Order: sequence, then C-alpha cells, then structure tokens
Amino acid sequence: MPRSNSKMQRERFSLEELARLHAVLESQKELHEGNRELIVETLRSIAELMIWGDQHEPRFFEFFLEKHLLKQFRRILSQPGARTGNVAQQVLQTLSIMIQNIRNETSIYFLFSNNQINEMISIKLDFEDEEVLGYYISFLKAIALKFNEQTVQLFLIMDGTDDKLPTSFPLYTEALKLFRHKESMVRAAVRTLTLSVYSIRDELVRNFVLSPPASNYFRHLAMYLTEQCQLLDGTLMSAEASSASFSTDALDNILAEVEDVLVYTNDVLATGCQRVSAMMAVNFWQHFLVPCCFAPLARGLDSSSYSDPASAWIGEYQAATRPVCALYVAERVFALMGCGRLVNSLACALLGVDPRECDPAGVWSTRDLMAPVVGRAGKAGGKGSNPLLYRQTILKALSGTGCQHNRMWCEQVQVAAAAVRLVFAVIQSGSLSIDVMDAVGLLPYRKRKRRDLFNSLTGERKTLGAEPDELQEEETHITSTMIPRNGQTEDKIHSAVSLEFIDALFQLLQMRALPASALWYSGWVLGQLVPVLQRGLHHSRVMTQRQHDLLNEARSLVREETMDEVAGLWCDALPVIISHEWPLARKGITTPTLKTHGEAVLAWMTATTAQAQVSDGDSSKSMYTQPQTRGNLSLSARAASHMAVAAQRLVALVQIQMLLSTGEIPPAPPLPDEAGVSNSARRPEVKEGDQVDLAGIHPKPMPCRVAFSRGAERSVYFALHGGVMQEGQLQEAGCWKSPPVVLLADPASTRINAGIVLSTAPLLGADPAVDGSHPHWLHLHVRPSMRGLTKAMQLNHAGPGSGSSSLLAGTTLSGKHLQDGHWVLAFPDADAAASAKAAVEERAAQFRAVYCQLLAPLLWNAEYEGNAADCPPKTEHSSEDR
Repeated sequence: MPRSNSKMQRERFSLEELARLHAVLESQKELHEGNRELIVETLRSIAELMIWGDQHEPRFFEFFLEKHLLKQFRRILSQPGARTGNVAQQVLQTLSIMIQNIRNETSIYFLFSNNQINEMISIKLDFEDEEVLGYYISFLKAIALKFNEQTVQLFLIMDGTDDKLPTSFPLYTEALKLFRHKESMVRAAVRTLTLSVYSIRDELVRNFVLSPPASNYFRHLAMYLTEQCQLLDGTLMSAEASSASFSTDALDNILAEVEDVLVYTNDVLATGCQRVSAMMAVNFWQHFLVPCCFAPLARGLDSSSYSDPASAWIGEYQAATRPVCALYVAERVFALMGCGRLVNSLACALLGVDPRECDPAGVWSTRDLMAPVVGRAGKAGGKGSNPLLYRQTILKALSGTGCQHNRMWCEQVQVAAAAVRLVFAVIQSGSLSIDVMDAVGLLPYRKRKRRDLFNSLTGERKTLGAEPDELQEEETHITSTMIPRNGQTEDKIHSAVSLEFIDALFQLLQMRALPASALWYSGWVLGQLVPVLQRGLHHSRVMTQRQHDLLNEARSLVREETMDEVAGLWCDALPVIISHEWPLARKGITTPTLKTHGEAVLAWMTATTAQAQVSDGDSSKSMYTQPQTRGNLSLSARAASHMAVAAQRLVALVQIQMLLSTGEIPPAPPLPDEAGVSNSARRPEVKEGDQVDLAGIHPKPMPCRVAFSRGAERSVYFALHGGVMQEGQLQEAGCWKSPPVVLLADPASTRINAGIVLSTAPLLGADPAVDGSHPHWLHLHVRPSMRGLTKAMQLNHAGPGSGSSSLLAGTTLSGKHLQDGHWVLAFPDADAAASAKAAVEERAAQFRAVYCQLLAPLLWNAEYEGNAADCPPKTEHSSEDR
C-alpha cells in the first residue's frame, strides 16, 4: 500500500533526514566533479529543512549547532574548486535563504556567533562568475538586514589592544571593495549594505567606519562621483560632436549613476549620526564639489575654461569638468539632496554669501568646507580666493556677456541654459532656508512678503504691538512704493542681490539660439522674483525702467527674427508651429520641471551647436549657389530649423511678457482658430494626377518645357494654384485653407481648358531665378510640402521626453520627408521667363503680407498693433545679384 503524502512529508522533514544529510556532507571530504551535484543537492535540502524547522521544530536548529553544520559549509566553500560554479552558488544561496527566513532572534544570534560567517565572507571567491557575485551580494545583504546593536557585535573583530576600536569588520570592508563594480546592481547592493551599517547606533561600529583605512571610503566615493562627472562631460562633448549618430543609452546610464550616488550621499547624511554626516560632508565637498562645481567656475568664462577646463585650480584642487557640466552638477545637488546644512552651505559659497552671516545651525563649518573654496589662493592667479567669484561667473553666464558667433559663443549659450536651470533648482529646493535664499537673492517675492508680514505680526519688527490701523497703514505704504511713477519703479522694493539676478535674466532674454526650455525657466524665475502689484482681482509685476527696456529689446529682436522667417521658405508653417508650441511653452513657464534623462539633457546641450550648423549659409546668396546640404541637413531642413527656433522664441517671449504684465497666460495664441490647424485638417493639397481647371487660374497658365529625366523633355503648362482670390485680392482665410503651389500640368485630353498635374512645388519656397547664361530658363526650388514638415515633426517627437517642436535633430530632418528638389523650366523667350518669375514673386508677396497681418498680435505690443507701416515683409532673396 502506498504511503500517504503527509507521512512522506513527516519523514522528509525529520531529524533523521537532517542527520542523514549531515552524514553525506561529512563523507565528502574533497570536492570533485564526481560529487559536485551530490553536494549541491544536499546543501539545498538542508536549507529547506532548516527553514521548516525554524517554524515547526526547534530541535532542528539545535542539531545544526551541535553538529557544526556551518563549519561544514565553510569547509566546502574554502576548497579551491568550490569558489566558482554551482557549489559556491548553492552554499551562498543556502546561507542567504536561512538568514532571510529564520525568524527566531535567538537562532539568528547563535548562527552569527561562532565567527564562521565572518570567515566565509572573507573567502576569495571567483567574482568573474556573475552568478557567484550575485549570490555573494545577496548573502551580504541578508546579513546586513539582520543587523541591530546586538547582532553587529558578532561581526566586529577585536584584538584586545583597543576596546573602543575594532580590528576588522569583514562584512563592511569586503562590501566596500565592490562599490565601484561595473554592474549597477552590485553597486546598489553595496550602498544598501553600507546604509544599514551607518544606521546602527553603536560607537564601536562608528569608530571603525570613521577610522583609517575604512574612513577612506568617503573620500573614494566622492572621487568616484567626480570621475563619473568627468565621464558625463566627455560623453556630452561626444554627443555635441556627433549628434546625428549618437545613442543616448550610455548617457542615460551615466546620468542615472550620478543621480544615484547623489541620492546615496544624501541618505548617508541623513542617517542621524553627526560624526558620519560630517565625514561624508567634508569629503563630498572637498573631493567632489570643489573640483566639479567650484574649480570649473574659478576662471570665470574665458576661453580657456571651455577649451581646457583642467587649467583652472583652487589650491591643490584641479577643475574636473567644463563650466556647463559644473552648473548641471550643482543643479542636481540642489534638486536631489535634502541635507539643509549642505545645500545651505553650497548656496552661500556658490552665490557669494559669507556663511558666517547665516544661522550657524544651518550651515556646515566654515573651516572645514569653505576654506578650499574661498580661503586659498588658486594657482590660476589667485582667483579662487574671491568669495564673490562664483556669483559673478553665474551672473555673467545668465546675462550672456561677451557672446560671439563662434565656438565659444555656442558654449556660452549652453552655460547660460545650465545657469538658468541651476537658479530654478535653487528656488525649487525644499531644503534651503528662507534666510539663505533671501541672502543670495533668490527668495520669491511672495515668500518674502509673507515672511515680513509674519515677522511684523510676531513682534520681530517695529510693528510689534501696533494697532490694526497702523499695520494697514504700513501695508499701504509698502504697496505704494511698488507703483511706477513716470515710467520709473522704486528700486528699493527689490533686494539688491535679487535685482542682480532679475536684471541678468532680462538681459538673457535677448540671447539668440537660447534653447526654448531655458526661456521657459527664465520666465518662471522672473515670475517668482519680480514684485507683484495687486489691484483687485488682477495683478502684474513691477519692473524697473531698465527691465522694461530689456524686455522690449528682446521682443524687438525676436520680431526681426520672425519677420525674417515670414520672408523665408517656411512662412506658411509659422502659424502651425506657433499653435503647437503655445501650450508647451505655457506649461513650461507656469509649471516647469527639470527633465534629466539623456534625450532631455541633449535637447538643450546640443541645441546651440545645431543652430550654429544651420546658420552657416549665406542668406544673401541664391540657394542655387549654396551647397544643398550642410551638416547633413538639406536647405529646407536648415530653413525649417531656423523657423522653429524663431517660433519658439517668439512664443516664449510673448508669454513671458503676458505673465509679467497680467499675471496669466491664455491657453491659446491670439490667432484665428483655422490658422493653427494641422495639415491634415486643411484642404487637401493639389497632388500629382489631379485634374485642375486651367481657365480659372490667375494669372493665365504659361506654356514651357521641362525634363524630369535625361532626354525626356516635354511640353507643360506653368501655373499658380491656391489661395482664395476676390477681385484680384488674396483673402486672409485662403492662406491656410488652400496651400499655394506652383504646378506643372499636361493638357487634359478629355476636357477643354483642363490639365493633369504632373508635379507641384510650394509657392512660398519656390525662390524663382532666371538663369544667367540662358535668360529663357527659369530655376525654381522645390521645397517639401507642409505635410512633409508635419511628418518630420512627428518623427522628431518620437524620442522620449522631447516635448518641443524643435526641428534640430539632424537624423530626422535629413530624412525622406524634407528633401529638396529643383526645376529648370524652358520658356519660349526671356520675357516669358521673366513674367513667370514676377508672377511667383508677386503672389508670394501677397501671401507674406497676409501672414504678417495674421501674426501682428504676436509681433507687436498693444501700442504698436495695427501699425501696418512696419508690417510688409522683406523680399525672400536678392534676386538682382543672381
């Protein structure tokens, strides 16, 4: 009769079975290929029995201790043949499972008490075997999770010479050897284990981790973070040099590692042990912040700081990165780290405030932290000794001082974008004290007003005990000082240090090619810092006359840029791009977030380089005398990039002015609803094979000859199509409802005065030119259609987190959707060719004038709206020189 399952289970989970397994292990003195599988299976079975016994049969554990089974584990693991492969894996897995699942604290205590675990931790295993390494790390983590003030004592080895300092702590020191391992999971496990150690409130443990050589870990960690930032800087430079083929996977990994180490450092600072926090802070400051944040800014923004960052020094500390990377790293520190004393100290040192002026409880020791930054003469002319140097450098970066159109100019625009992100991160930081934010000039106006009102109510100002009427009088006085008088604003309502940032940001708005995200951050920061004047339900910001002038100058510059695009190849795309960009910019200005994945970082880091590439062409020359591609971009793609940048800048500056003037941004741009619709919602474009009524076309179609392939010349009609005409005048709605094209048509054989479309070219990108050697030949540029631009935009948005209408991605723009074409049309005589050229230019001018009026509410301030004298666009190109 077969035995029941319950009886078989009782026999399996029995002392007899455990004794049998013990006997098997004892009998296998040497490990070899013949008994490897037997030993592995025996170890696995012992683990199962020990877990069951912890919950059901205490005698199992007594047997385990009595027979020294743990010693058998160590004996097996210490054999050379067991340090890799499945035996090592099974020993480590068995120990991990037992430690994790044993619930009885006494059992855990006895398991740890005989030093066998320490000896196994110290065995040199084959970590080239990834599975062995994984089980080893799990083994260490399982032990660390069982740590408390009592169990940790079993892992500290004392030699009797010093009862306050352990001789060794194998679990901790062996784990530290892996803190730089190439596998991210191993590094994360080491960090988890060390945090478990730091959280133990035991003086022996703390004495060990804070004494050499174990204390060197804090310095090595900071130096490792510095190396990662150097790697990040180098990766970004590689991305800038080869943005068309660069993969963001490596960049994402480096960014993630930098952020992980910063978060881990913050966790170490938050463990609650002041001694550990101080040790971490000093090393983090001197071996990471100084070389990665301060030293790169120590030489200001001269050319050497870009081309040779290592030439900058602070004392014995050498700059590790370029200024742009230094500012990005500082931004991440403020965004990720919650240790108030550290970020307060960093804000003071970086933004030019003597920490001795702040609450001593809110900053770290000046002697320990500030000395390398503000107290030693640097090798580079002693610049490192100026406490205001870094603030001046950041303000210079924000204002865009000295930017020229060259490589240094591109890098300075990148630095400006990074500086704006840093300022945003400082204001957003929840760890900075209000006093420090006020001292550095970045305390939002509303917070300052609430603080001052609170101080007045709590008696910390002269208004203590004042009657309500007196308080109202003071509030009325404060408000009255904010009212502009004769176009001027009282500067005393601003903090002097705050004014420096506000003025720099207003000046930054004029910087050409500044990434759209940087403009959004600038608008948000200005909305926080510029004082608010409340009038009933409405409020506006109070700006000085200089700030008004700077904003108007920025609007004037972007108006010129936009008017250039009205005269350019993609005039008809401006309303679509503006409508698409408007909600993105509105969200970016009102509720911005710092995006830090690879795609987002590259979006603003490489934008200026790409903009420089698309700016290389000479617009005074005909497109037929310029190379058709430059930087892997077609002529139309480069023009689209220009147009997109101009539209982004226009939208951002209009919204910033709205925010500062009225306190709000409308959800849609001041354009007709139909103007911003996508191409799919428009009237279908005329396409090849369509039949058109040639008799109804104005001006009258003209005969000419064209060859679409060698030796295949044919007679066609040249005609203009699109736009709603009434009494010879173009109607505004016709601009976007019926895209204008130049078409070539074959006479239809089945219908009089009808033609079959052979090919089309967008009218606004045609750029007609009479051939200099053959005056009866007419050259026309065939620009991609709006549908092609829409597809290119969709592809460009496919990357994660692009969140912008930017068309600067070379791989997308050089694709099939934005390829240029070229017609050469042979007319009967020179007069016919000249007439065709004039017809194209006249119709294009009509369309551009309507688009100019359409965009007028965005281009001109209210006092200039409707001033048609300023509106007519420039001609597309100077054709007289061709």
